[in-house]
Amino acid sequence: AAAAAAAGGPCLAKVGGITLPQLVPASGPWGVWAGLICAGAFGLWSERTRLGKELSGALVATLAGMALANLGYLPPHPKEADLVFKYILPLAIPLLLFSANIARILSETGTLLLAFLLGTVTTVISSWAAMVIFPLRALGDEGWKIAAALTARHIGGAVNYMVRGWGWGSRLSGSC
Repeated sequence: AAAAAAAGGPCLAKVGGITLPQLVPASGPWGVWAGLICAGAFGLWSERTRLGKELSGALVATLAGMALANLGYLPPHPKEADLVFKYILPLAIPLLLFSANIARILSETGTLLLAFLLGTVTTVISSWAAMVIFPLRALGDEGWKIAAALTARHIGGAVNYMVRGWGWGSRLSGSC
């Protein structure tokens, strides 16, 4: 592969045990950005298909990125992914919310929104009561951070758990 690249030929990469030519090697930043942008573009394109409409473009893009990583195209822990999570994704969320029709959301969710809000309030109260009854003294000053991260996870899912761990700089954030 190195000889082919040095001779001006295509770069070769092993993907799932098969050697394939690459136009842009993913080992460099341009290749990683190309892979991430292609995964996002594939997600946008998929929204035009029946399956893409059912799953959502964001989920399809995420699955495409996971496929690129698991097939070996994207390197493990690229710095470019940190930029996406730290800057691009936080900017995308408000832009998505700006385009949301709040009146339609409230009318279509009906009692489901009330059930979610009730569940959210009871989860917060239960987590607080658990911390009062069973304080996490073994974690020192970080016990409340872990309890809050677990509360966020029970309300919004695993992504909230990871974000809380990273956002507060918890010493356990590497295991989130």
